[in-house]
Amino acid sequence: MIDSYDKLTLAAWAQLAALEKRDFEDDISRQVAVLAILAGKSEREILNLPLPEYTALVPKADFLFAEPKPSAIAARGLRTLKLEGWTLIPTTDIRKLTTAQYIDFQTMLSAGATVEQLLSCFLVPEGCTYCEGYDVAEVHALLARALTVPDALALKAFFLRKFSRSMRSILTSCKWAILTAPKEVRREAAKMLETFKASGDGLTQ
Repeated sequence: MIDSYDKLTLAAWAQLAALEKRDFEDDISRQVAVLAILAGKSEREILNLPLPEYTALVPKADFLFAEPKPSAIAARGLRTLKLEGWTLIPTTDIRKLTTAQYIDFQTMLSAGATVEQLLSCFLVPEGCTYCEGYDVAEVHALLARALTVPDALALKAFFLRKFSRSMRSILTSCKWAILTAPKEVRREAAKMLETFKASGDGLTQ
């Protein structure tokens, strides 16, 4: 049974989040639904457990009362990420980010994509190029079922920091270029830069 965030996958986390949209008759019904997800069972199976077994399961869900914390996975030096026989290569140097990766990440970020979808923009199967030679949906599914919440939060924060720094560098370069541009170009470019600033260097989150 999942009894800590270190064992909780993104898929299970999404299932737990989905419970917020359900109307439960009482707190016990909600508790049964939570335990079913953590135990990998159906709600009917949980209800059919002997009372002592059910009672023993309840405290194992207490970790959910605390906020999950990012792991140290990115701090250990991120060269490869191995999950279920897959070897994913992270794009840690934003200068090597392809235009397709950049556009997809911006689009997904604005659309409120899932964590696994965002991470798939930076994690490419070994021997492949982004979106070529593999099924992106398979990578989404892999990350959802195999990546734990602490690792996912750490990776998301890591890539967001990298991306944000890159955007600031791009804006700085644009400002220098504007200084030597014609007056009309400078006026229009200044308006665009203010738009970027207002949304956090082009980021929506």
